[in-house]
Order: sequence, then C-alpha cells, then structure tokens
Amino acid sequence: MQMKTALLLVTTLTTTGLAYSAQAKTVDKQKFKGSQAATSFSANNALTCADGTTGTVFSSGSLSGSDSISKETGTPKTVTNGIFVEVDIYSNTCTGVNFNFGDGSIANGYTPPNKKLNSAGLEGSTTVQDFDTGNTIPVVLDLVIEGTGPLTATKAHSKTRTVEGKNGPVTITTTTSANSNRDGVVSGTLSIDGTELDATFSPTTLSSNGSTEITIEKN
Repeated sequence: MQMKTALLLVTTLTTTGLAYSAQAKTVDKQKFKGSQAATSFSANNALTCADGTTGTVFSSGSLSGSDSISKETGTPKTVTNGIFVEVDIYSNTCTGVNFNFGDGSIANGYTPPNKKLNSAGLEGSTTVQDFDTGNTIPVVLDLVIEGTGPLTATKAHSKTRTVEGKNGPVTITTTTSANSNRDGVVSGTLSIDGTELDATFSPTTLSSNGSTEITIEKN
C-alpha cells in the first residue's frame, strides 16, 4: 500500500510539473488607447543579389499606430503617439538573413485621423527583436492610410492567431473595444533590413477613440 501511494504521488507530481512547464508565458503585452490605424502586410518578392544572381525576400507582419501605447511587460512604459511594429517572419536569400517573430515600437511616428477618419500616417524607424534568438533587425516605414467607404460601428471583439517560431509556437491575442471605424488603403514604403518590400497591405482599418490590447505568448 505504501509503495502504491508513493508511486501515485510521484506520478501526480510529474504530471503537474509537465503541465506547468507547458503553460504559455506572456512575453509582451501592450495597450493602445485613442484613435488607431492598423494594417497587416505580406511580401514575396524576387531580388537581384549583389553578385548578380536572383534571390527572394519573404516577410509578413503588422503595424498599429495609436494616440497612446502602454507596454506592460519587461520595463513598463507609456508612449504618447506611437507605432507598434510586429514582424512575424523575414527571410532574404541574398543576404542569408532569417528572422522569426519579434516586435518593436516607434515613438511620435503616428499622424492620427480626423473625426471622419479620412487619413492617418505611419512614419519612422525602429529595431525589432526576435523573441527566440534575441537577434535584431531594422524596420523603416513611410506610409499613408486613406479612409475608404462609410464609417461603421464595431462591437467589442477578440481574435487569436498563432505564428510558428523557431523554438515553438507564438500566440497573439488582440482584444478591441467597441468603436467607430473605416476601411483604409495603404500607400508608401516599407523596408526591412535595408530591403524595400513590394508589400500587400490587408486588412487595413482606421478607428476612432477606443482601446486595443495585444498579448503575445509563447510556450
């Protein structure tokens, strides 16, 4: 009986330990308040490498400008007027650079829209850090978002997506309060690691006063 009890205790502790180690860890959490301009980007472009050969660059991620951005993890800080930059992946066969999931921010690079959400601007440069390796990569953007279509009302909602990182999956949860918004069209330039991308931007949204929270977790 004592032997069975001991085995049961060991099994329970082992199972509990495994469950605990499998829990996701929050590596970044940021809150956005006020007007917002958000878009996602993707690019899969052919390049001419320095030696004359043909290469490719592939990248995807998202950009969010807001009147106020508060970072709650690491060293907490609040930026009045800023841009949140997320790079899900970047791969350049000419330079051999491969970058997994990471994010960064740009202070004072956001031009907010008016009450009719006619347009907004995202401009500046930052360095984005890979959560897995700690490697960094520069990002430069100069974008204008023009509002299109009617103003619409949106209820509070939340969405979750998963990106496969080098050392396991990364989960991004975005929770948004009720607000007024308008679809937008993006023009301008976006460069990562010195390479200008011929990127597709979608979906793109301009929003009035509201709040958004982005939580990034990894196992």
